[in-house]
Amino acid sequence: MSVPSPLSRALLCAVSLAVMAGVTAGELSVPIQLDHAFIRQALLDQVYLGAGHTAHVLEDARQCNTLVLSDPQVDARDGRLRVVTAIEARGGTPLGDRCIGLFSWSGLVETLEEVFVVAGRPAIGVRVVDSNFLGADGVKRAVPGLLWDWLKRYVHPRRESFGIDLMPAILEARSLLRTAVPADDTTVQAVIDSISVGSVQVNDTALVVGLALSVPEPPPGYVRTAQPPLSVEELRAWDVAWQDWDAFLTWLVKQLAQEATAHEARMELRELLLDARYELRAALAADDPQPDPVRALFLRSWPRLAALVRRLGDTVPGTTAARYLSFVAAADALLAVDAAGPQLGIRVDRGGLRQLARIVAPSLIDAELEYRQDVDAKLRELMGFGPPLAPTDPAPSAALRMLDWFIAAAWARQAPAPEVVGRLTGWVPGQDELDEYLVIMGTLLTQTTDSSVAAGKVPADLAAVYRALVFATAWQETCWRQFVRVAGKVQPIRSAAGSVGLMQINQHVWRGLYDVDALAADVGYNARAGNEILLHYLVDYAIRKGEHERTGDVDNLARATYAVYNGGPRHLTRYREADTSKALRAIDAAFWSKYRRIAAGGIAVVKECYGH
Repeated sequence: MSVPSPLSRALLCAVSLAVMAGVTAGELSVPIQLDHAFIRQALLDQVYLGAGHTAHVLEDARQCNTLVLSDPQVDARDGRLRVVTAIEARGGTPLGDRCIGLFSWSGLVETLEEVFVVAGRPAIGVRVVDSNFLGADGVKRAVPGLLWDWLKRYVHPRRESFGIDLMPAILEARSLLRTAVPADDTTVQAVIDSISVGSVQVNDTALVVGLALSVPEPPPGYVRTAQPPLSVEELRAWDVAWQDWDAFLTWLVKQLAQEATAHEARMELRELLLDARYELRAALAADDPQPDPVRALFLRSWPRLAALVRRLGDTVPGTTAARYLSFVAAADALLAVDAAGPQLGIRVDRGGLRQLARIVAPSLIDAELEYRQDVDAKLRELMGFGPPLAPTDPAPSAALRMLDWFIAAAWARQAPAPEVVGRLTGWVPGQDELDEYLVIMGTLLTQTTDSSVAAGKVPADLAAVYRALVFATAWQETCWRQFVRVAGKVQPIRSAAGSVGLMQINQHVWRGLYDVDALAADVGYNARAGNEILLHYLVDYAIRKGEHERTGDVDNLARATYAVYNGGPRHLTRYREADTSKALRAIDAAFWSKYRRIAAGGIAVVKECYGH
């Protein structure tokens, strides 16, 4: 019995319940759930192979006796699978070139089936224990005795040919665990060899398979202790580790996006990647980095990732679905062993991540998983950002520059205008220059936002909210500064977490989407990048999820958008939640104050940043 592709898709919902609920050492069971909808699709692939997903279980040469099944529906009853299938049957006796008809019947056939683990094999089988003929109304019907005979002779064996082979997933789980062990360890090898199919049961919504593992108890008194501060060499290794994780997750999200045809699925992939990168940003900013960053980041992302892969699995080709099955099952087993047996020293490192990646794409080469800083057009497409932003063109001649100051139409050629960017480049204003500086920086932000409004990227009735949002965000992030003076040298303003420039674009969160050098050197590029990010969060999160409708205040779109800009997609509603931390409340309150003042009084209030 080979792995049926749609059923493999169902297996993708192994959601690490054992890992997240706090497993203990001993005999573990990692649950793999097969929803009824996926079992139905598996039946179509294995049994209903005729045109229009039919199963011609009986068909003599003269078409005198025929039995055709179609449209199976799957649910559960009393701990058994229940399959109800449409049936068309005709019985007769051949006479020369003619057929003398005896009966014709159409309706439904119901089978109740036990599921079991196949003896000696990592496979699941089914056994028909009861069957009935039903009318279209679902009520039992009397049928000719010959039809009952056909049901037992032809239909039951066809149904019982259905099965699930879990050996490919088990082999991948064993291989991944071997990769995750830092050295040859007989104890870990025993855990690897113990992986098997332990149980199977049917509940109201799914068939649940338990992958069984045997993990030894930790030594008496064993505690996973906090580690001392990292050495210089360990910090170098730490940098390699988080880069490997980010490169792996970015590759995987792009790979899954190729199969995600639904808009909502692609949106969830975007959100998953961004939330994971915001988590990475927080880890990079921590004063005491943990020795194994990948493990912590993987644990945070895995439940969402596994659930998303499961849903995507319903649309992928059979061979891809089977690989996704092995990917999820292997990672679940790895994390279960790590949680139950911390003394085993299981690690999720470069080798493990690449092993996981090759489960999904066996022909993958290492270069595709390298951490790179250059702009990735495919990643920008996934994010819905379109072609890469171009750096600001050099400012034209002085004569043209003067003319452009007075011809607003020239702004349409490029937003912001090159001469505005040129004037602001390298400028750290003195106290006597603040008025001029703020006017020109305000011009840059105005040109940037006007361009988006003119292109129809913002609903016309929300243009004022959007403009104030951009202006207030630049105020909140940097006091409208791209450059600062440090030890007498002018340089781009940077944060400890890797954010740069006017809009504080984080180079780790937005890796592959923007040119890191241009973010630092080109204030126009930085303004457009921040504007693009804010637009994404405003339109695809705050507006789409109706924050203004939920609260009755259109300005709350700005509050929700900035919360996401600051903390990632999962922070959308934090500004109105009672359990938001004190630190985040202070950030949101500061932004809200700036937004309202910008909306009410224009840009002059930004001067307060400079002690005025």
